[in-house]
Amino acid sequence: MAIYALFVFNRHCECIYHTSWRRGTVGNSTGGGSAAASAAATAGQNSLDAEATGDPDLAAAVAEDAKLVYGVVFSLRNMVSKLAPRKDAEGFQSYRAGAYRLHFFETPSGMRLVMTTDPASE
Repeated sequence: MAIYALFVFNRHCECIYHTSWRRGTVGNSTGGGSAAASAAATAGQNSLDAEATGDPDLAAAVAEDAKLVYGVVFSLRNMVSKLAPRKDAEGFQSYRAGAYRLHFFETPSGMRLVMTTDPASE
């Protein structure tokens, strides 16, 4: 299983950690985005490194990717909770797009872990 990116969000919906790994010529972890975000993905930098380097474009691209990923997770969680036959259903754990599979886990303390992997992984 190839892991493309890992995002950790706190209970206040803020991205507290992000890291990306090289995934070839497909692009960055959100399936689109800027050249700066793709450069961060191929360099293997996390969001803290992007801010430490002083490159505002790279830090902005990483922050934008985190917002997009959290927006997808938030929207899917709401839709699944409305369609679920029971109120105590767990919700979604992953979904597959053409270029990646997004895995989601939420801890009892409200931390949210989002990982993007290759589409063939389970």
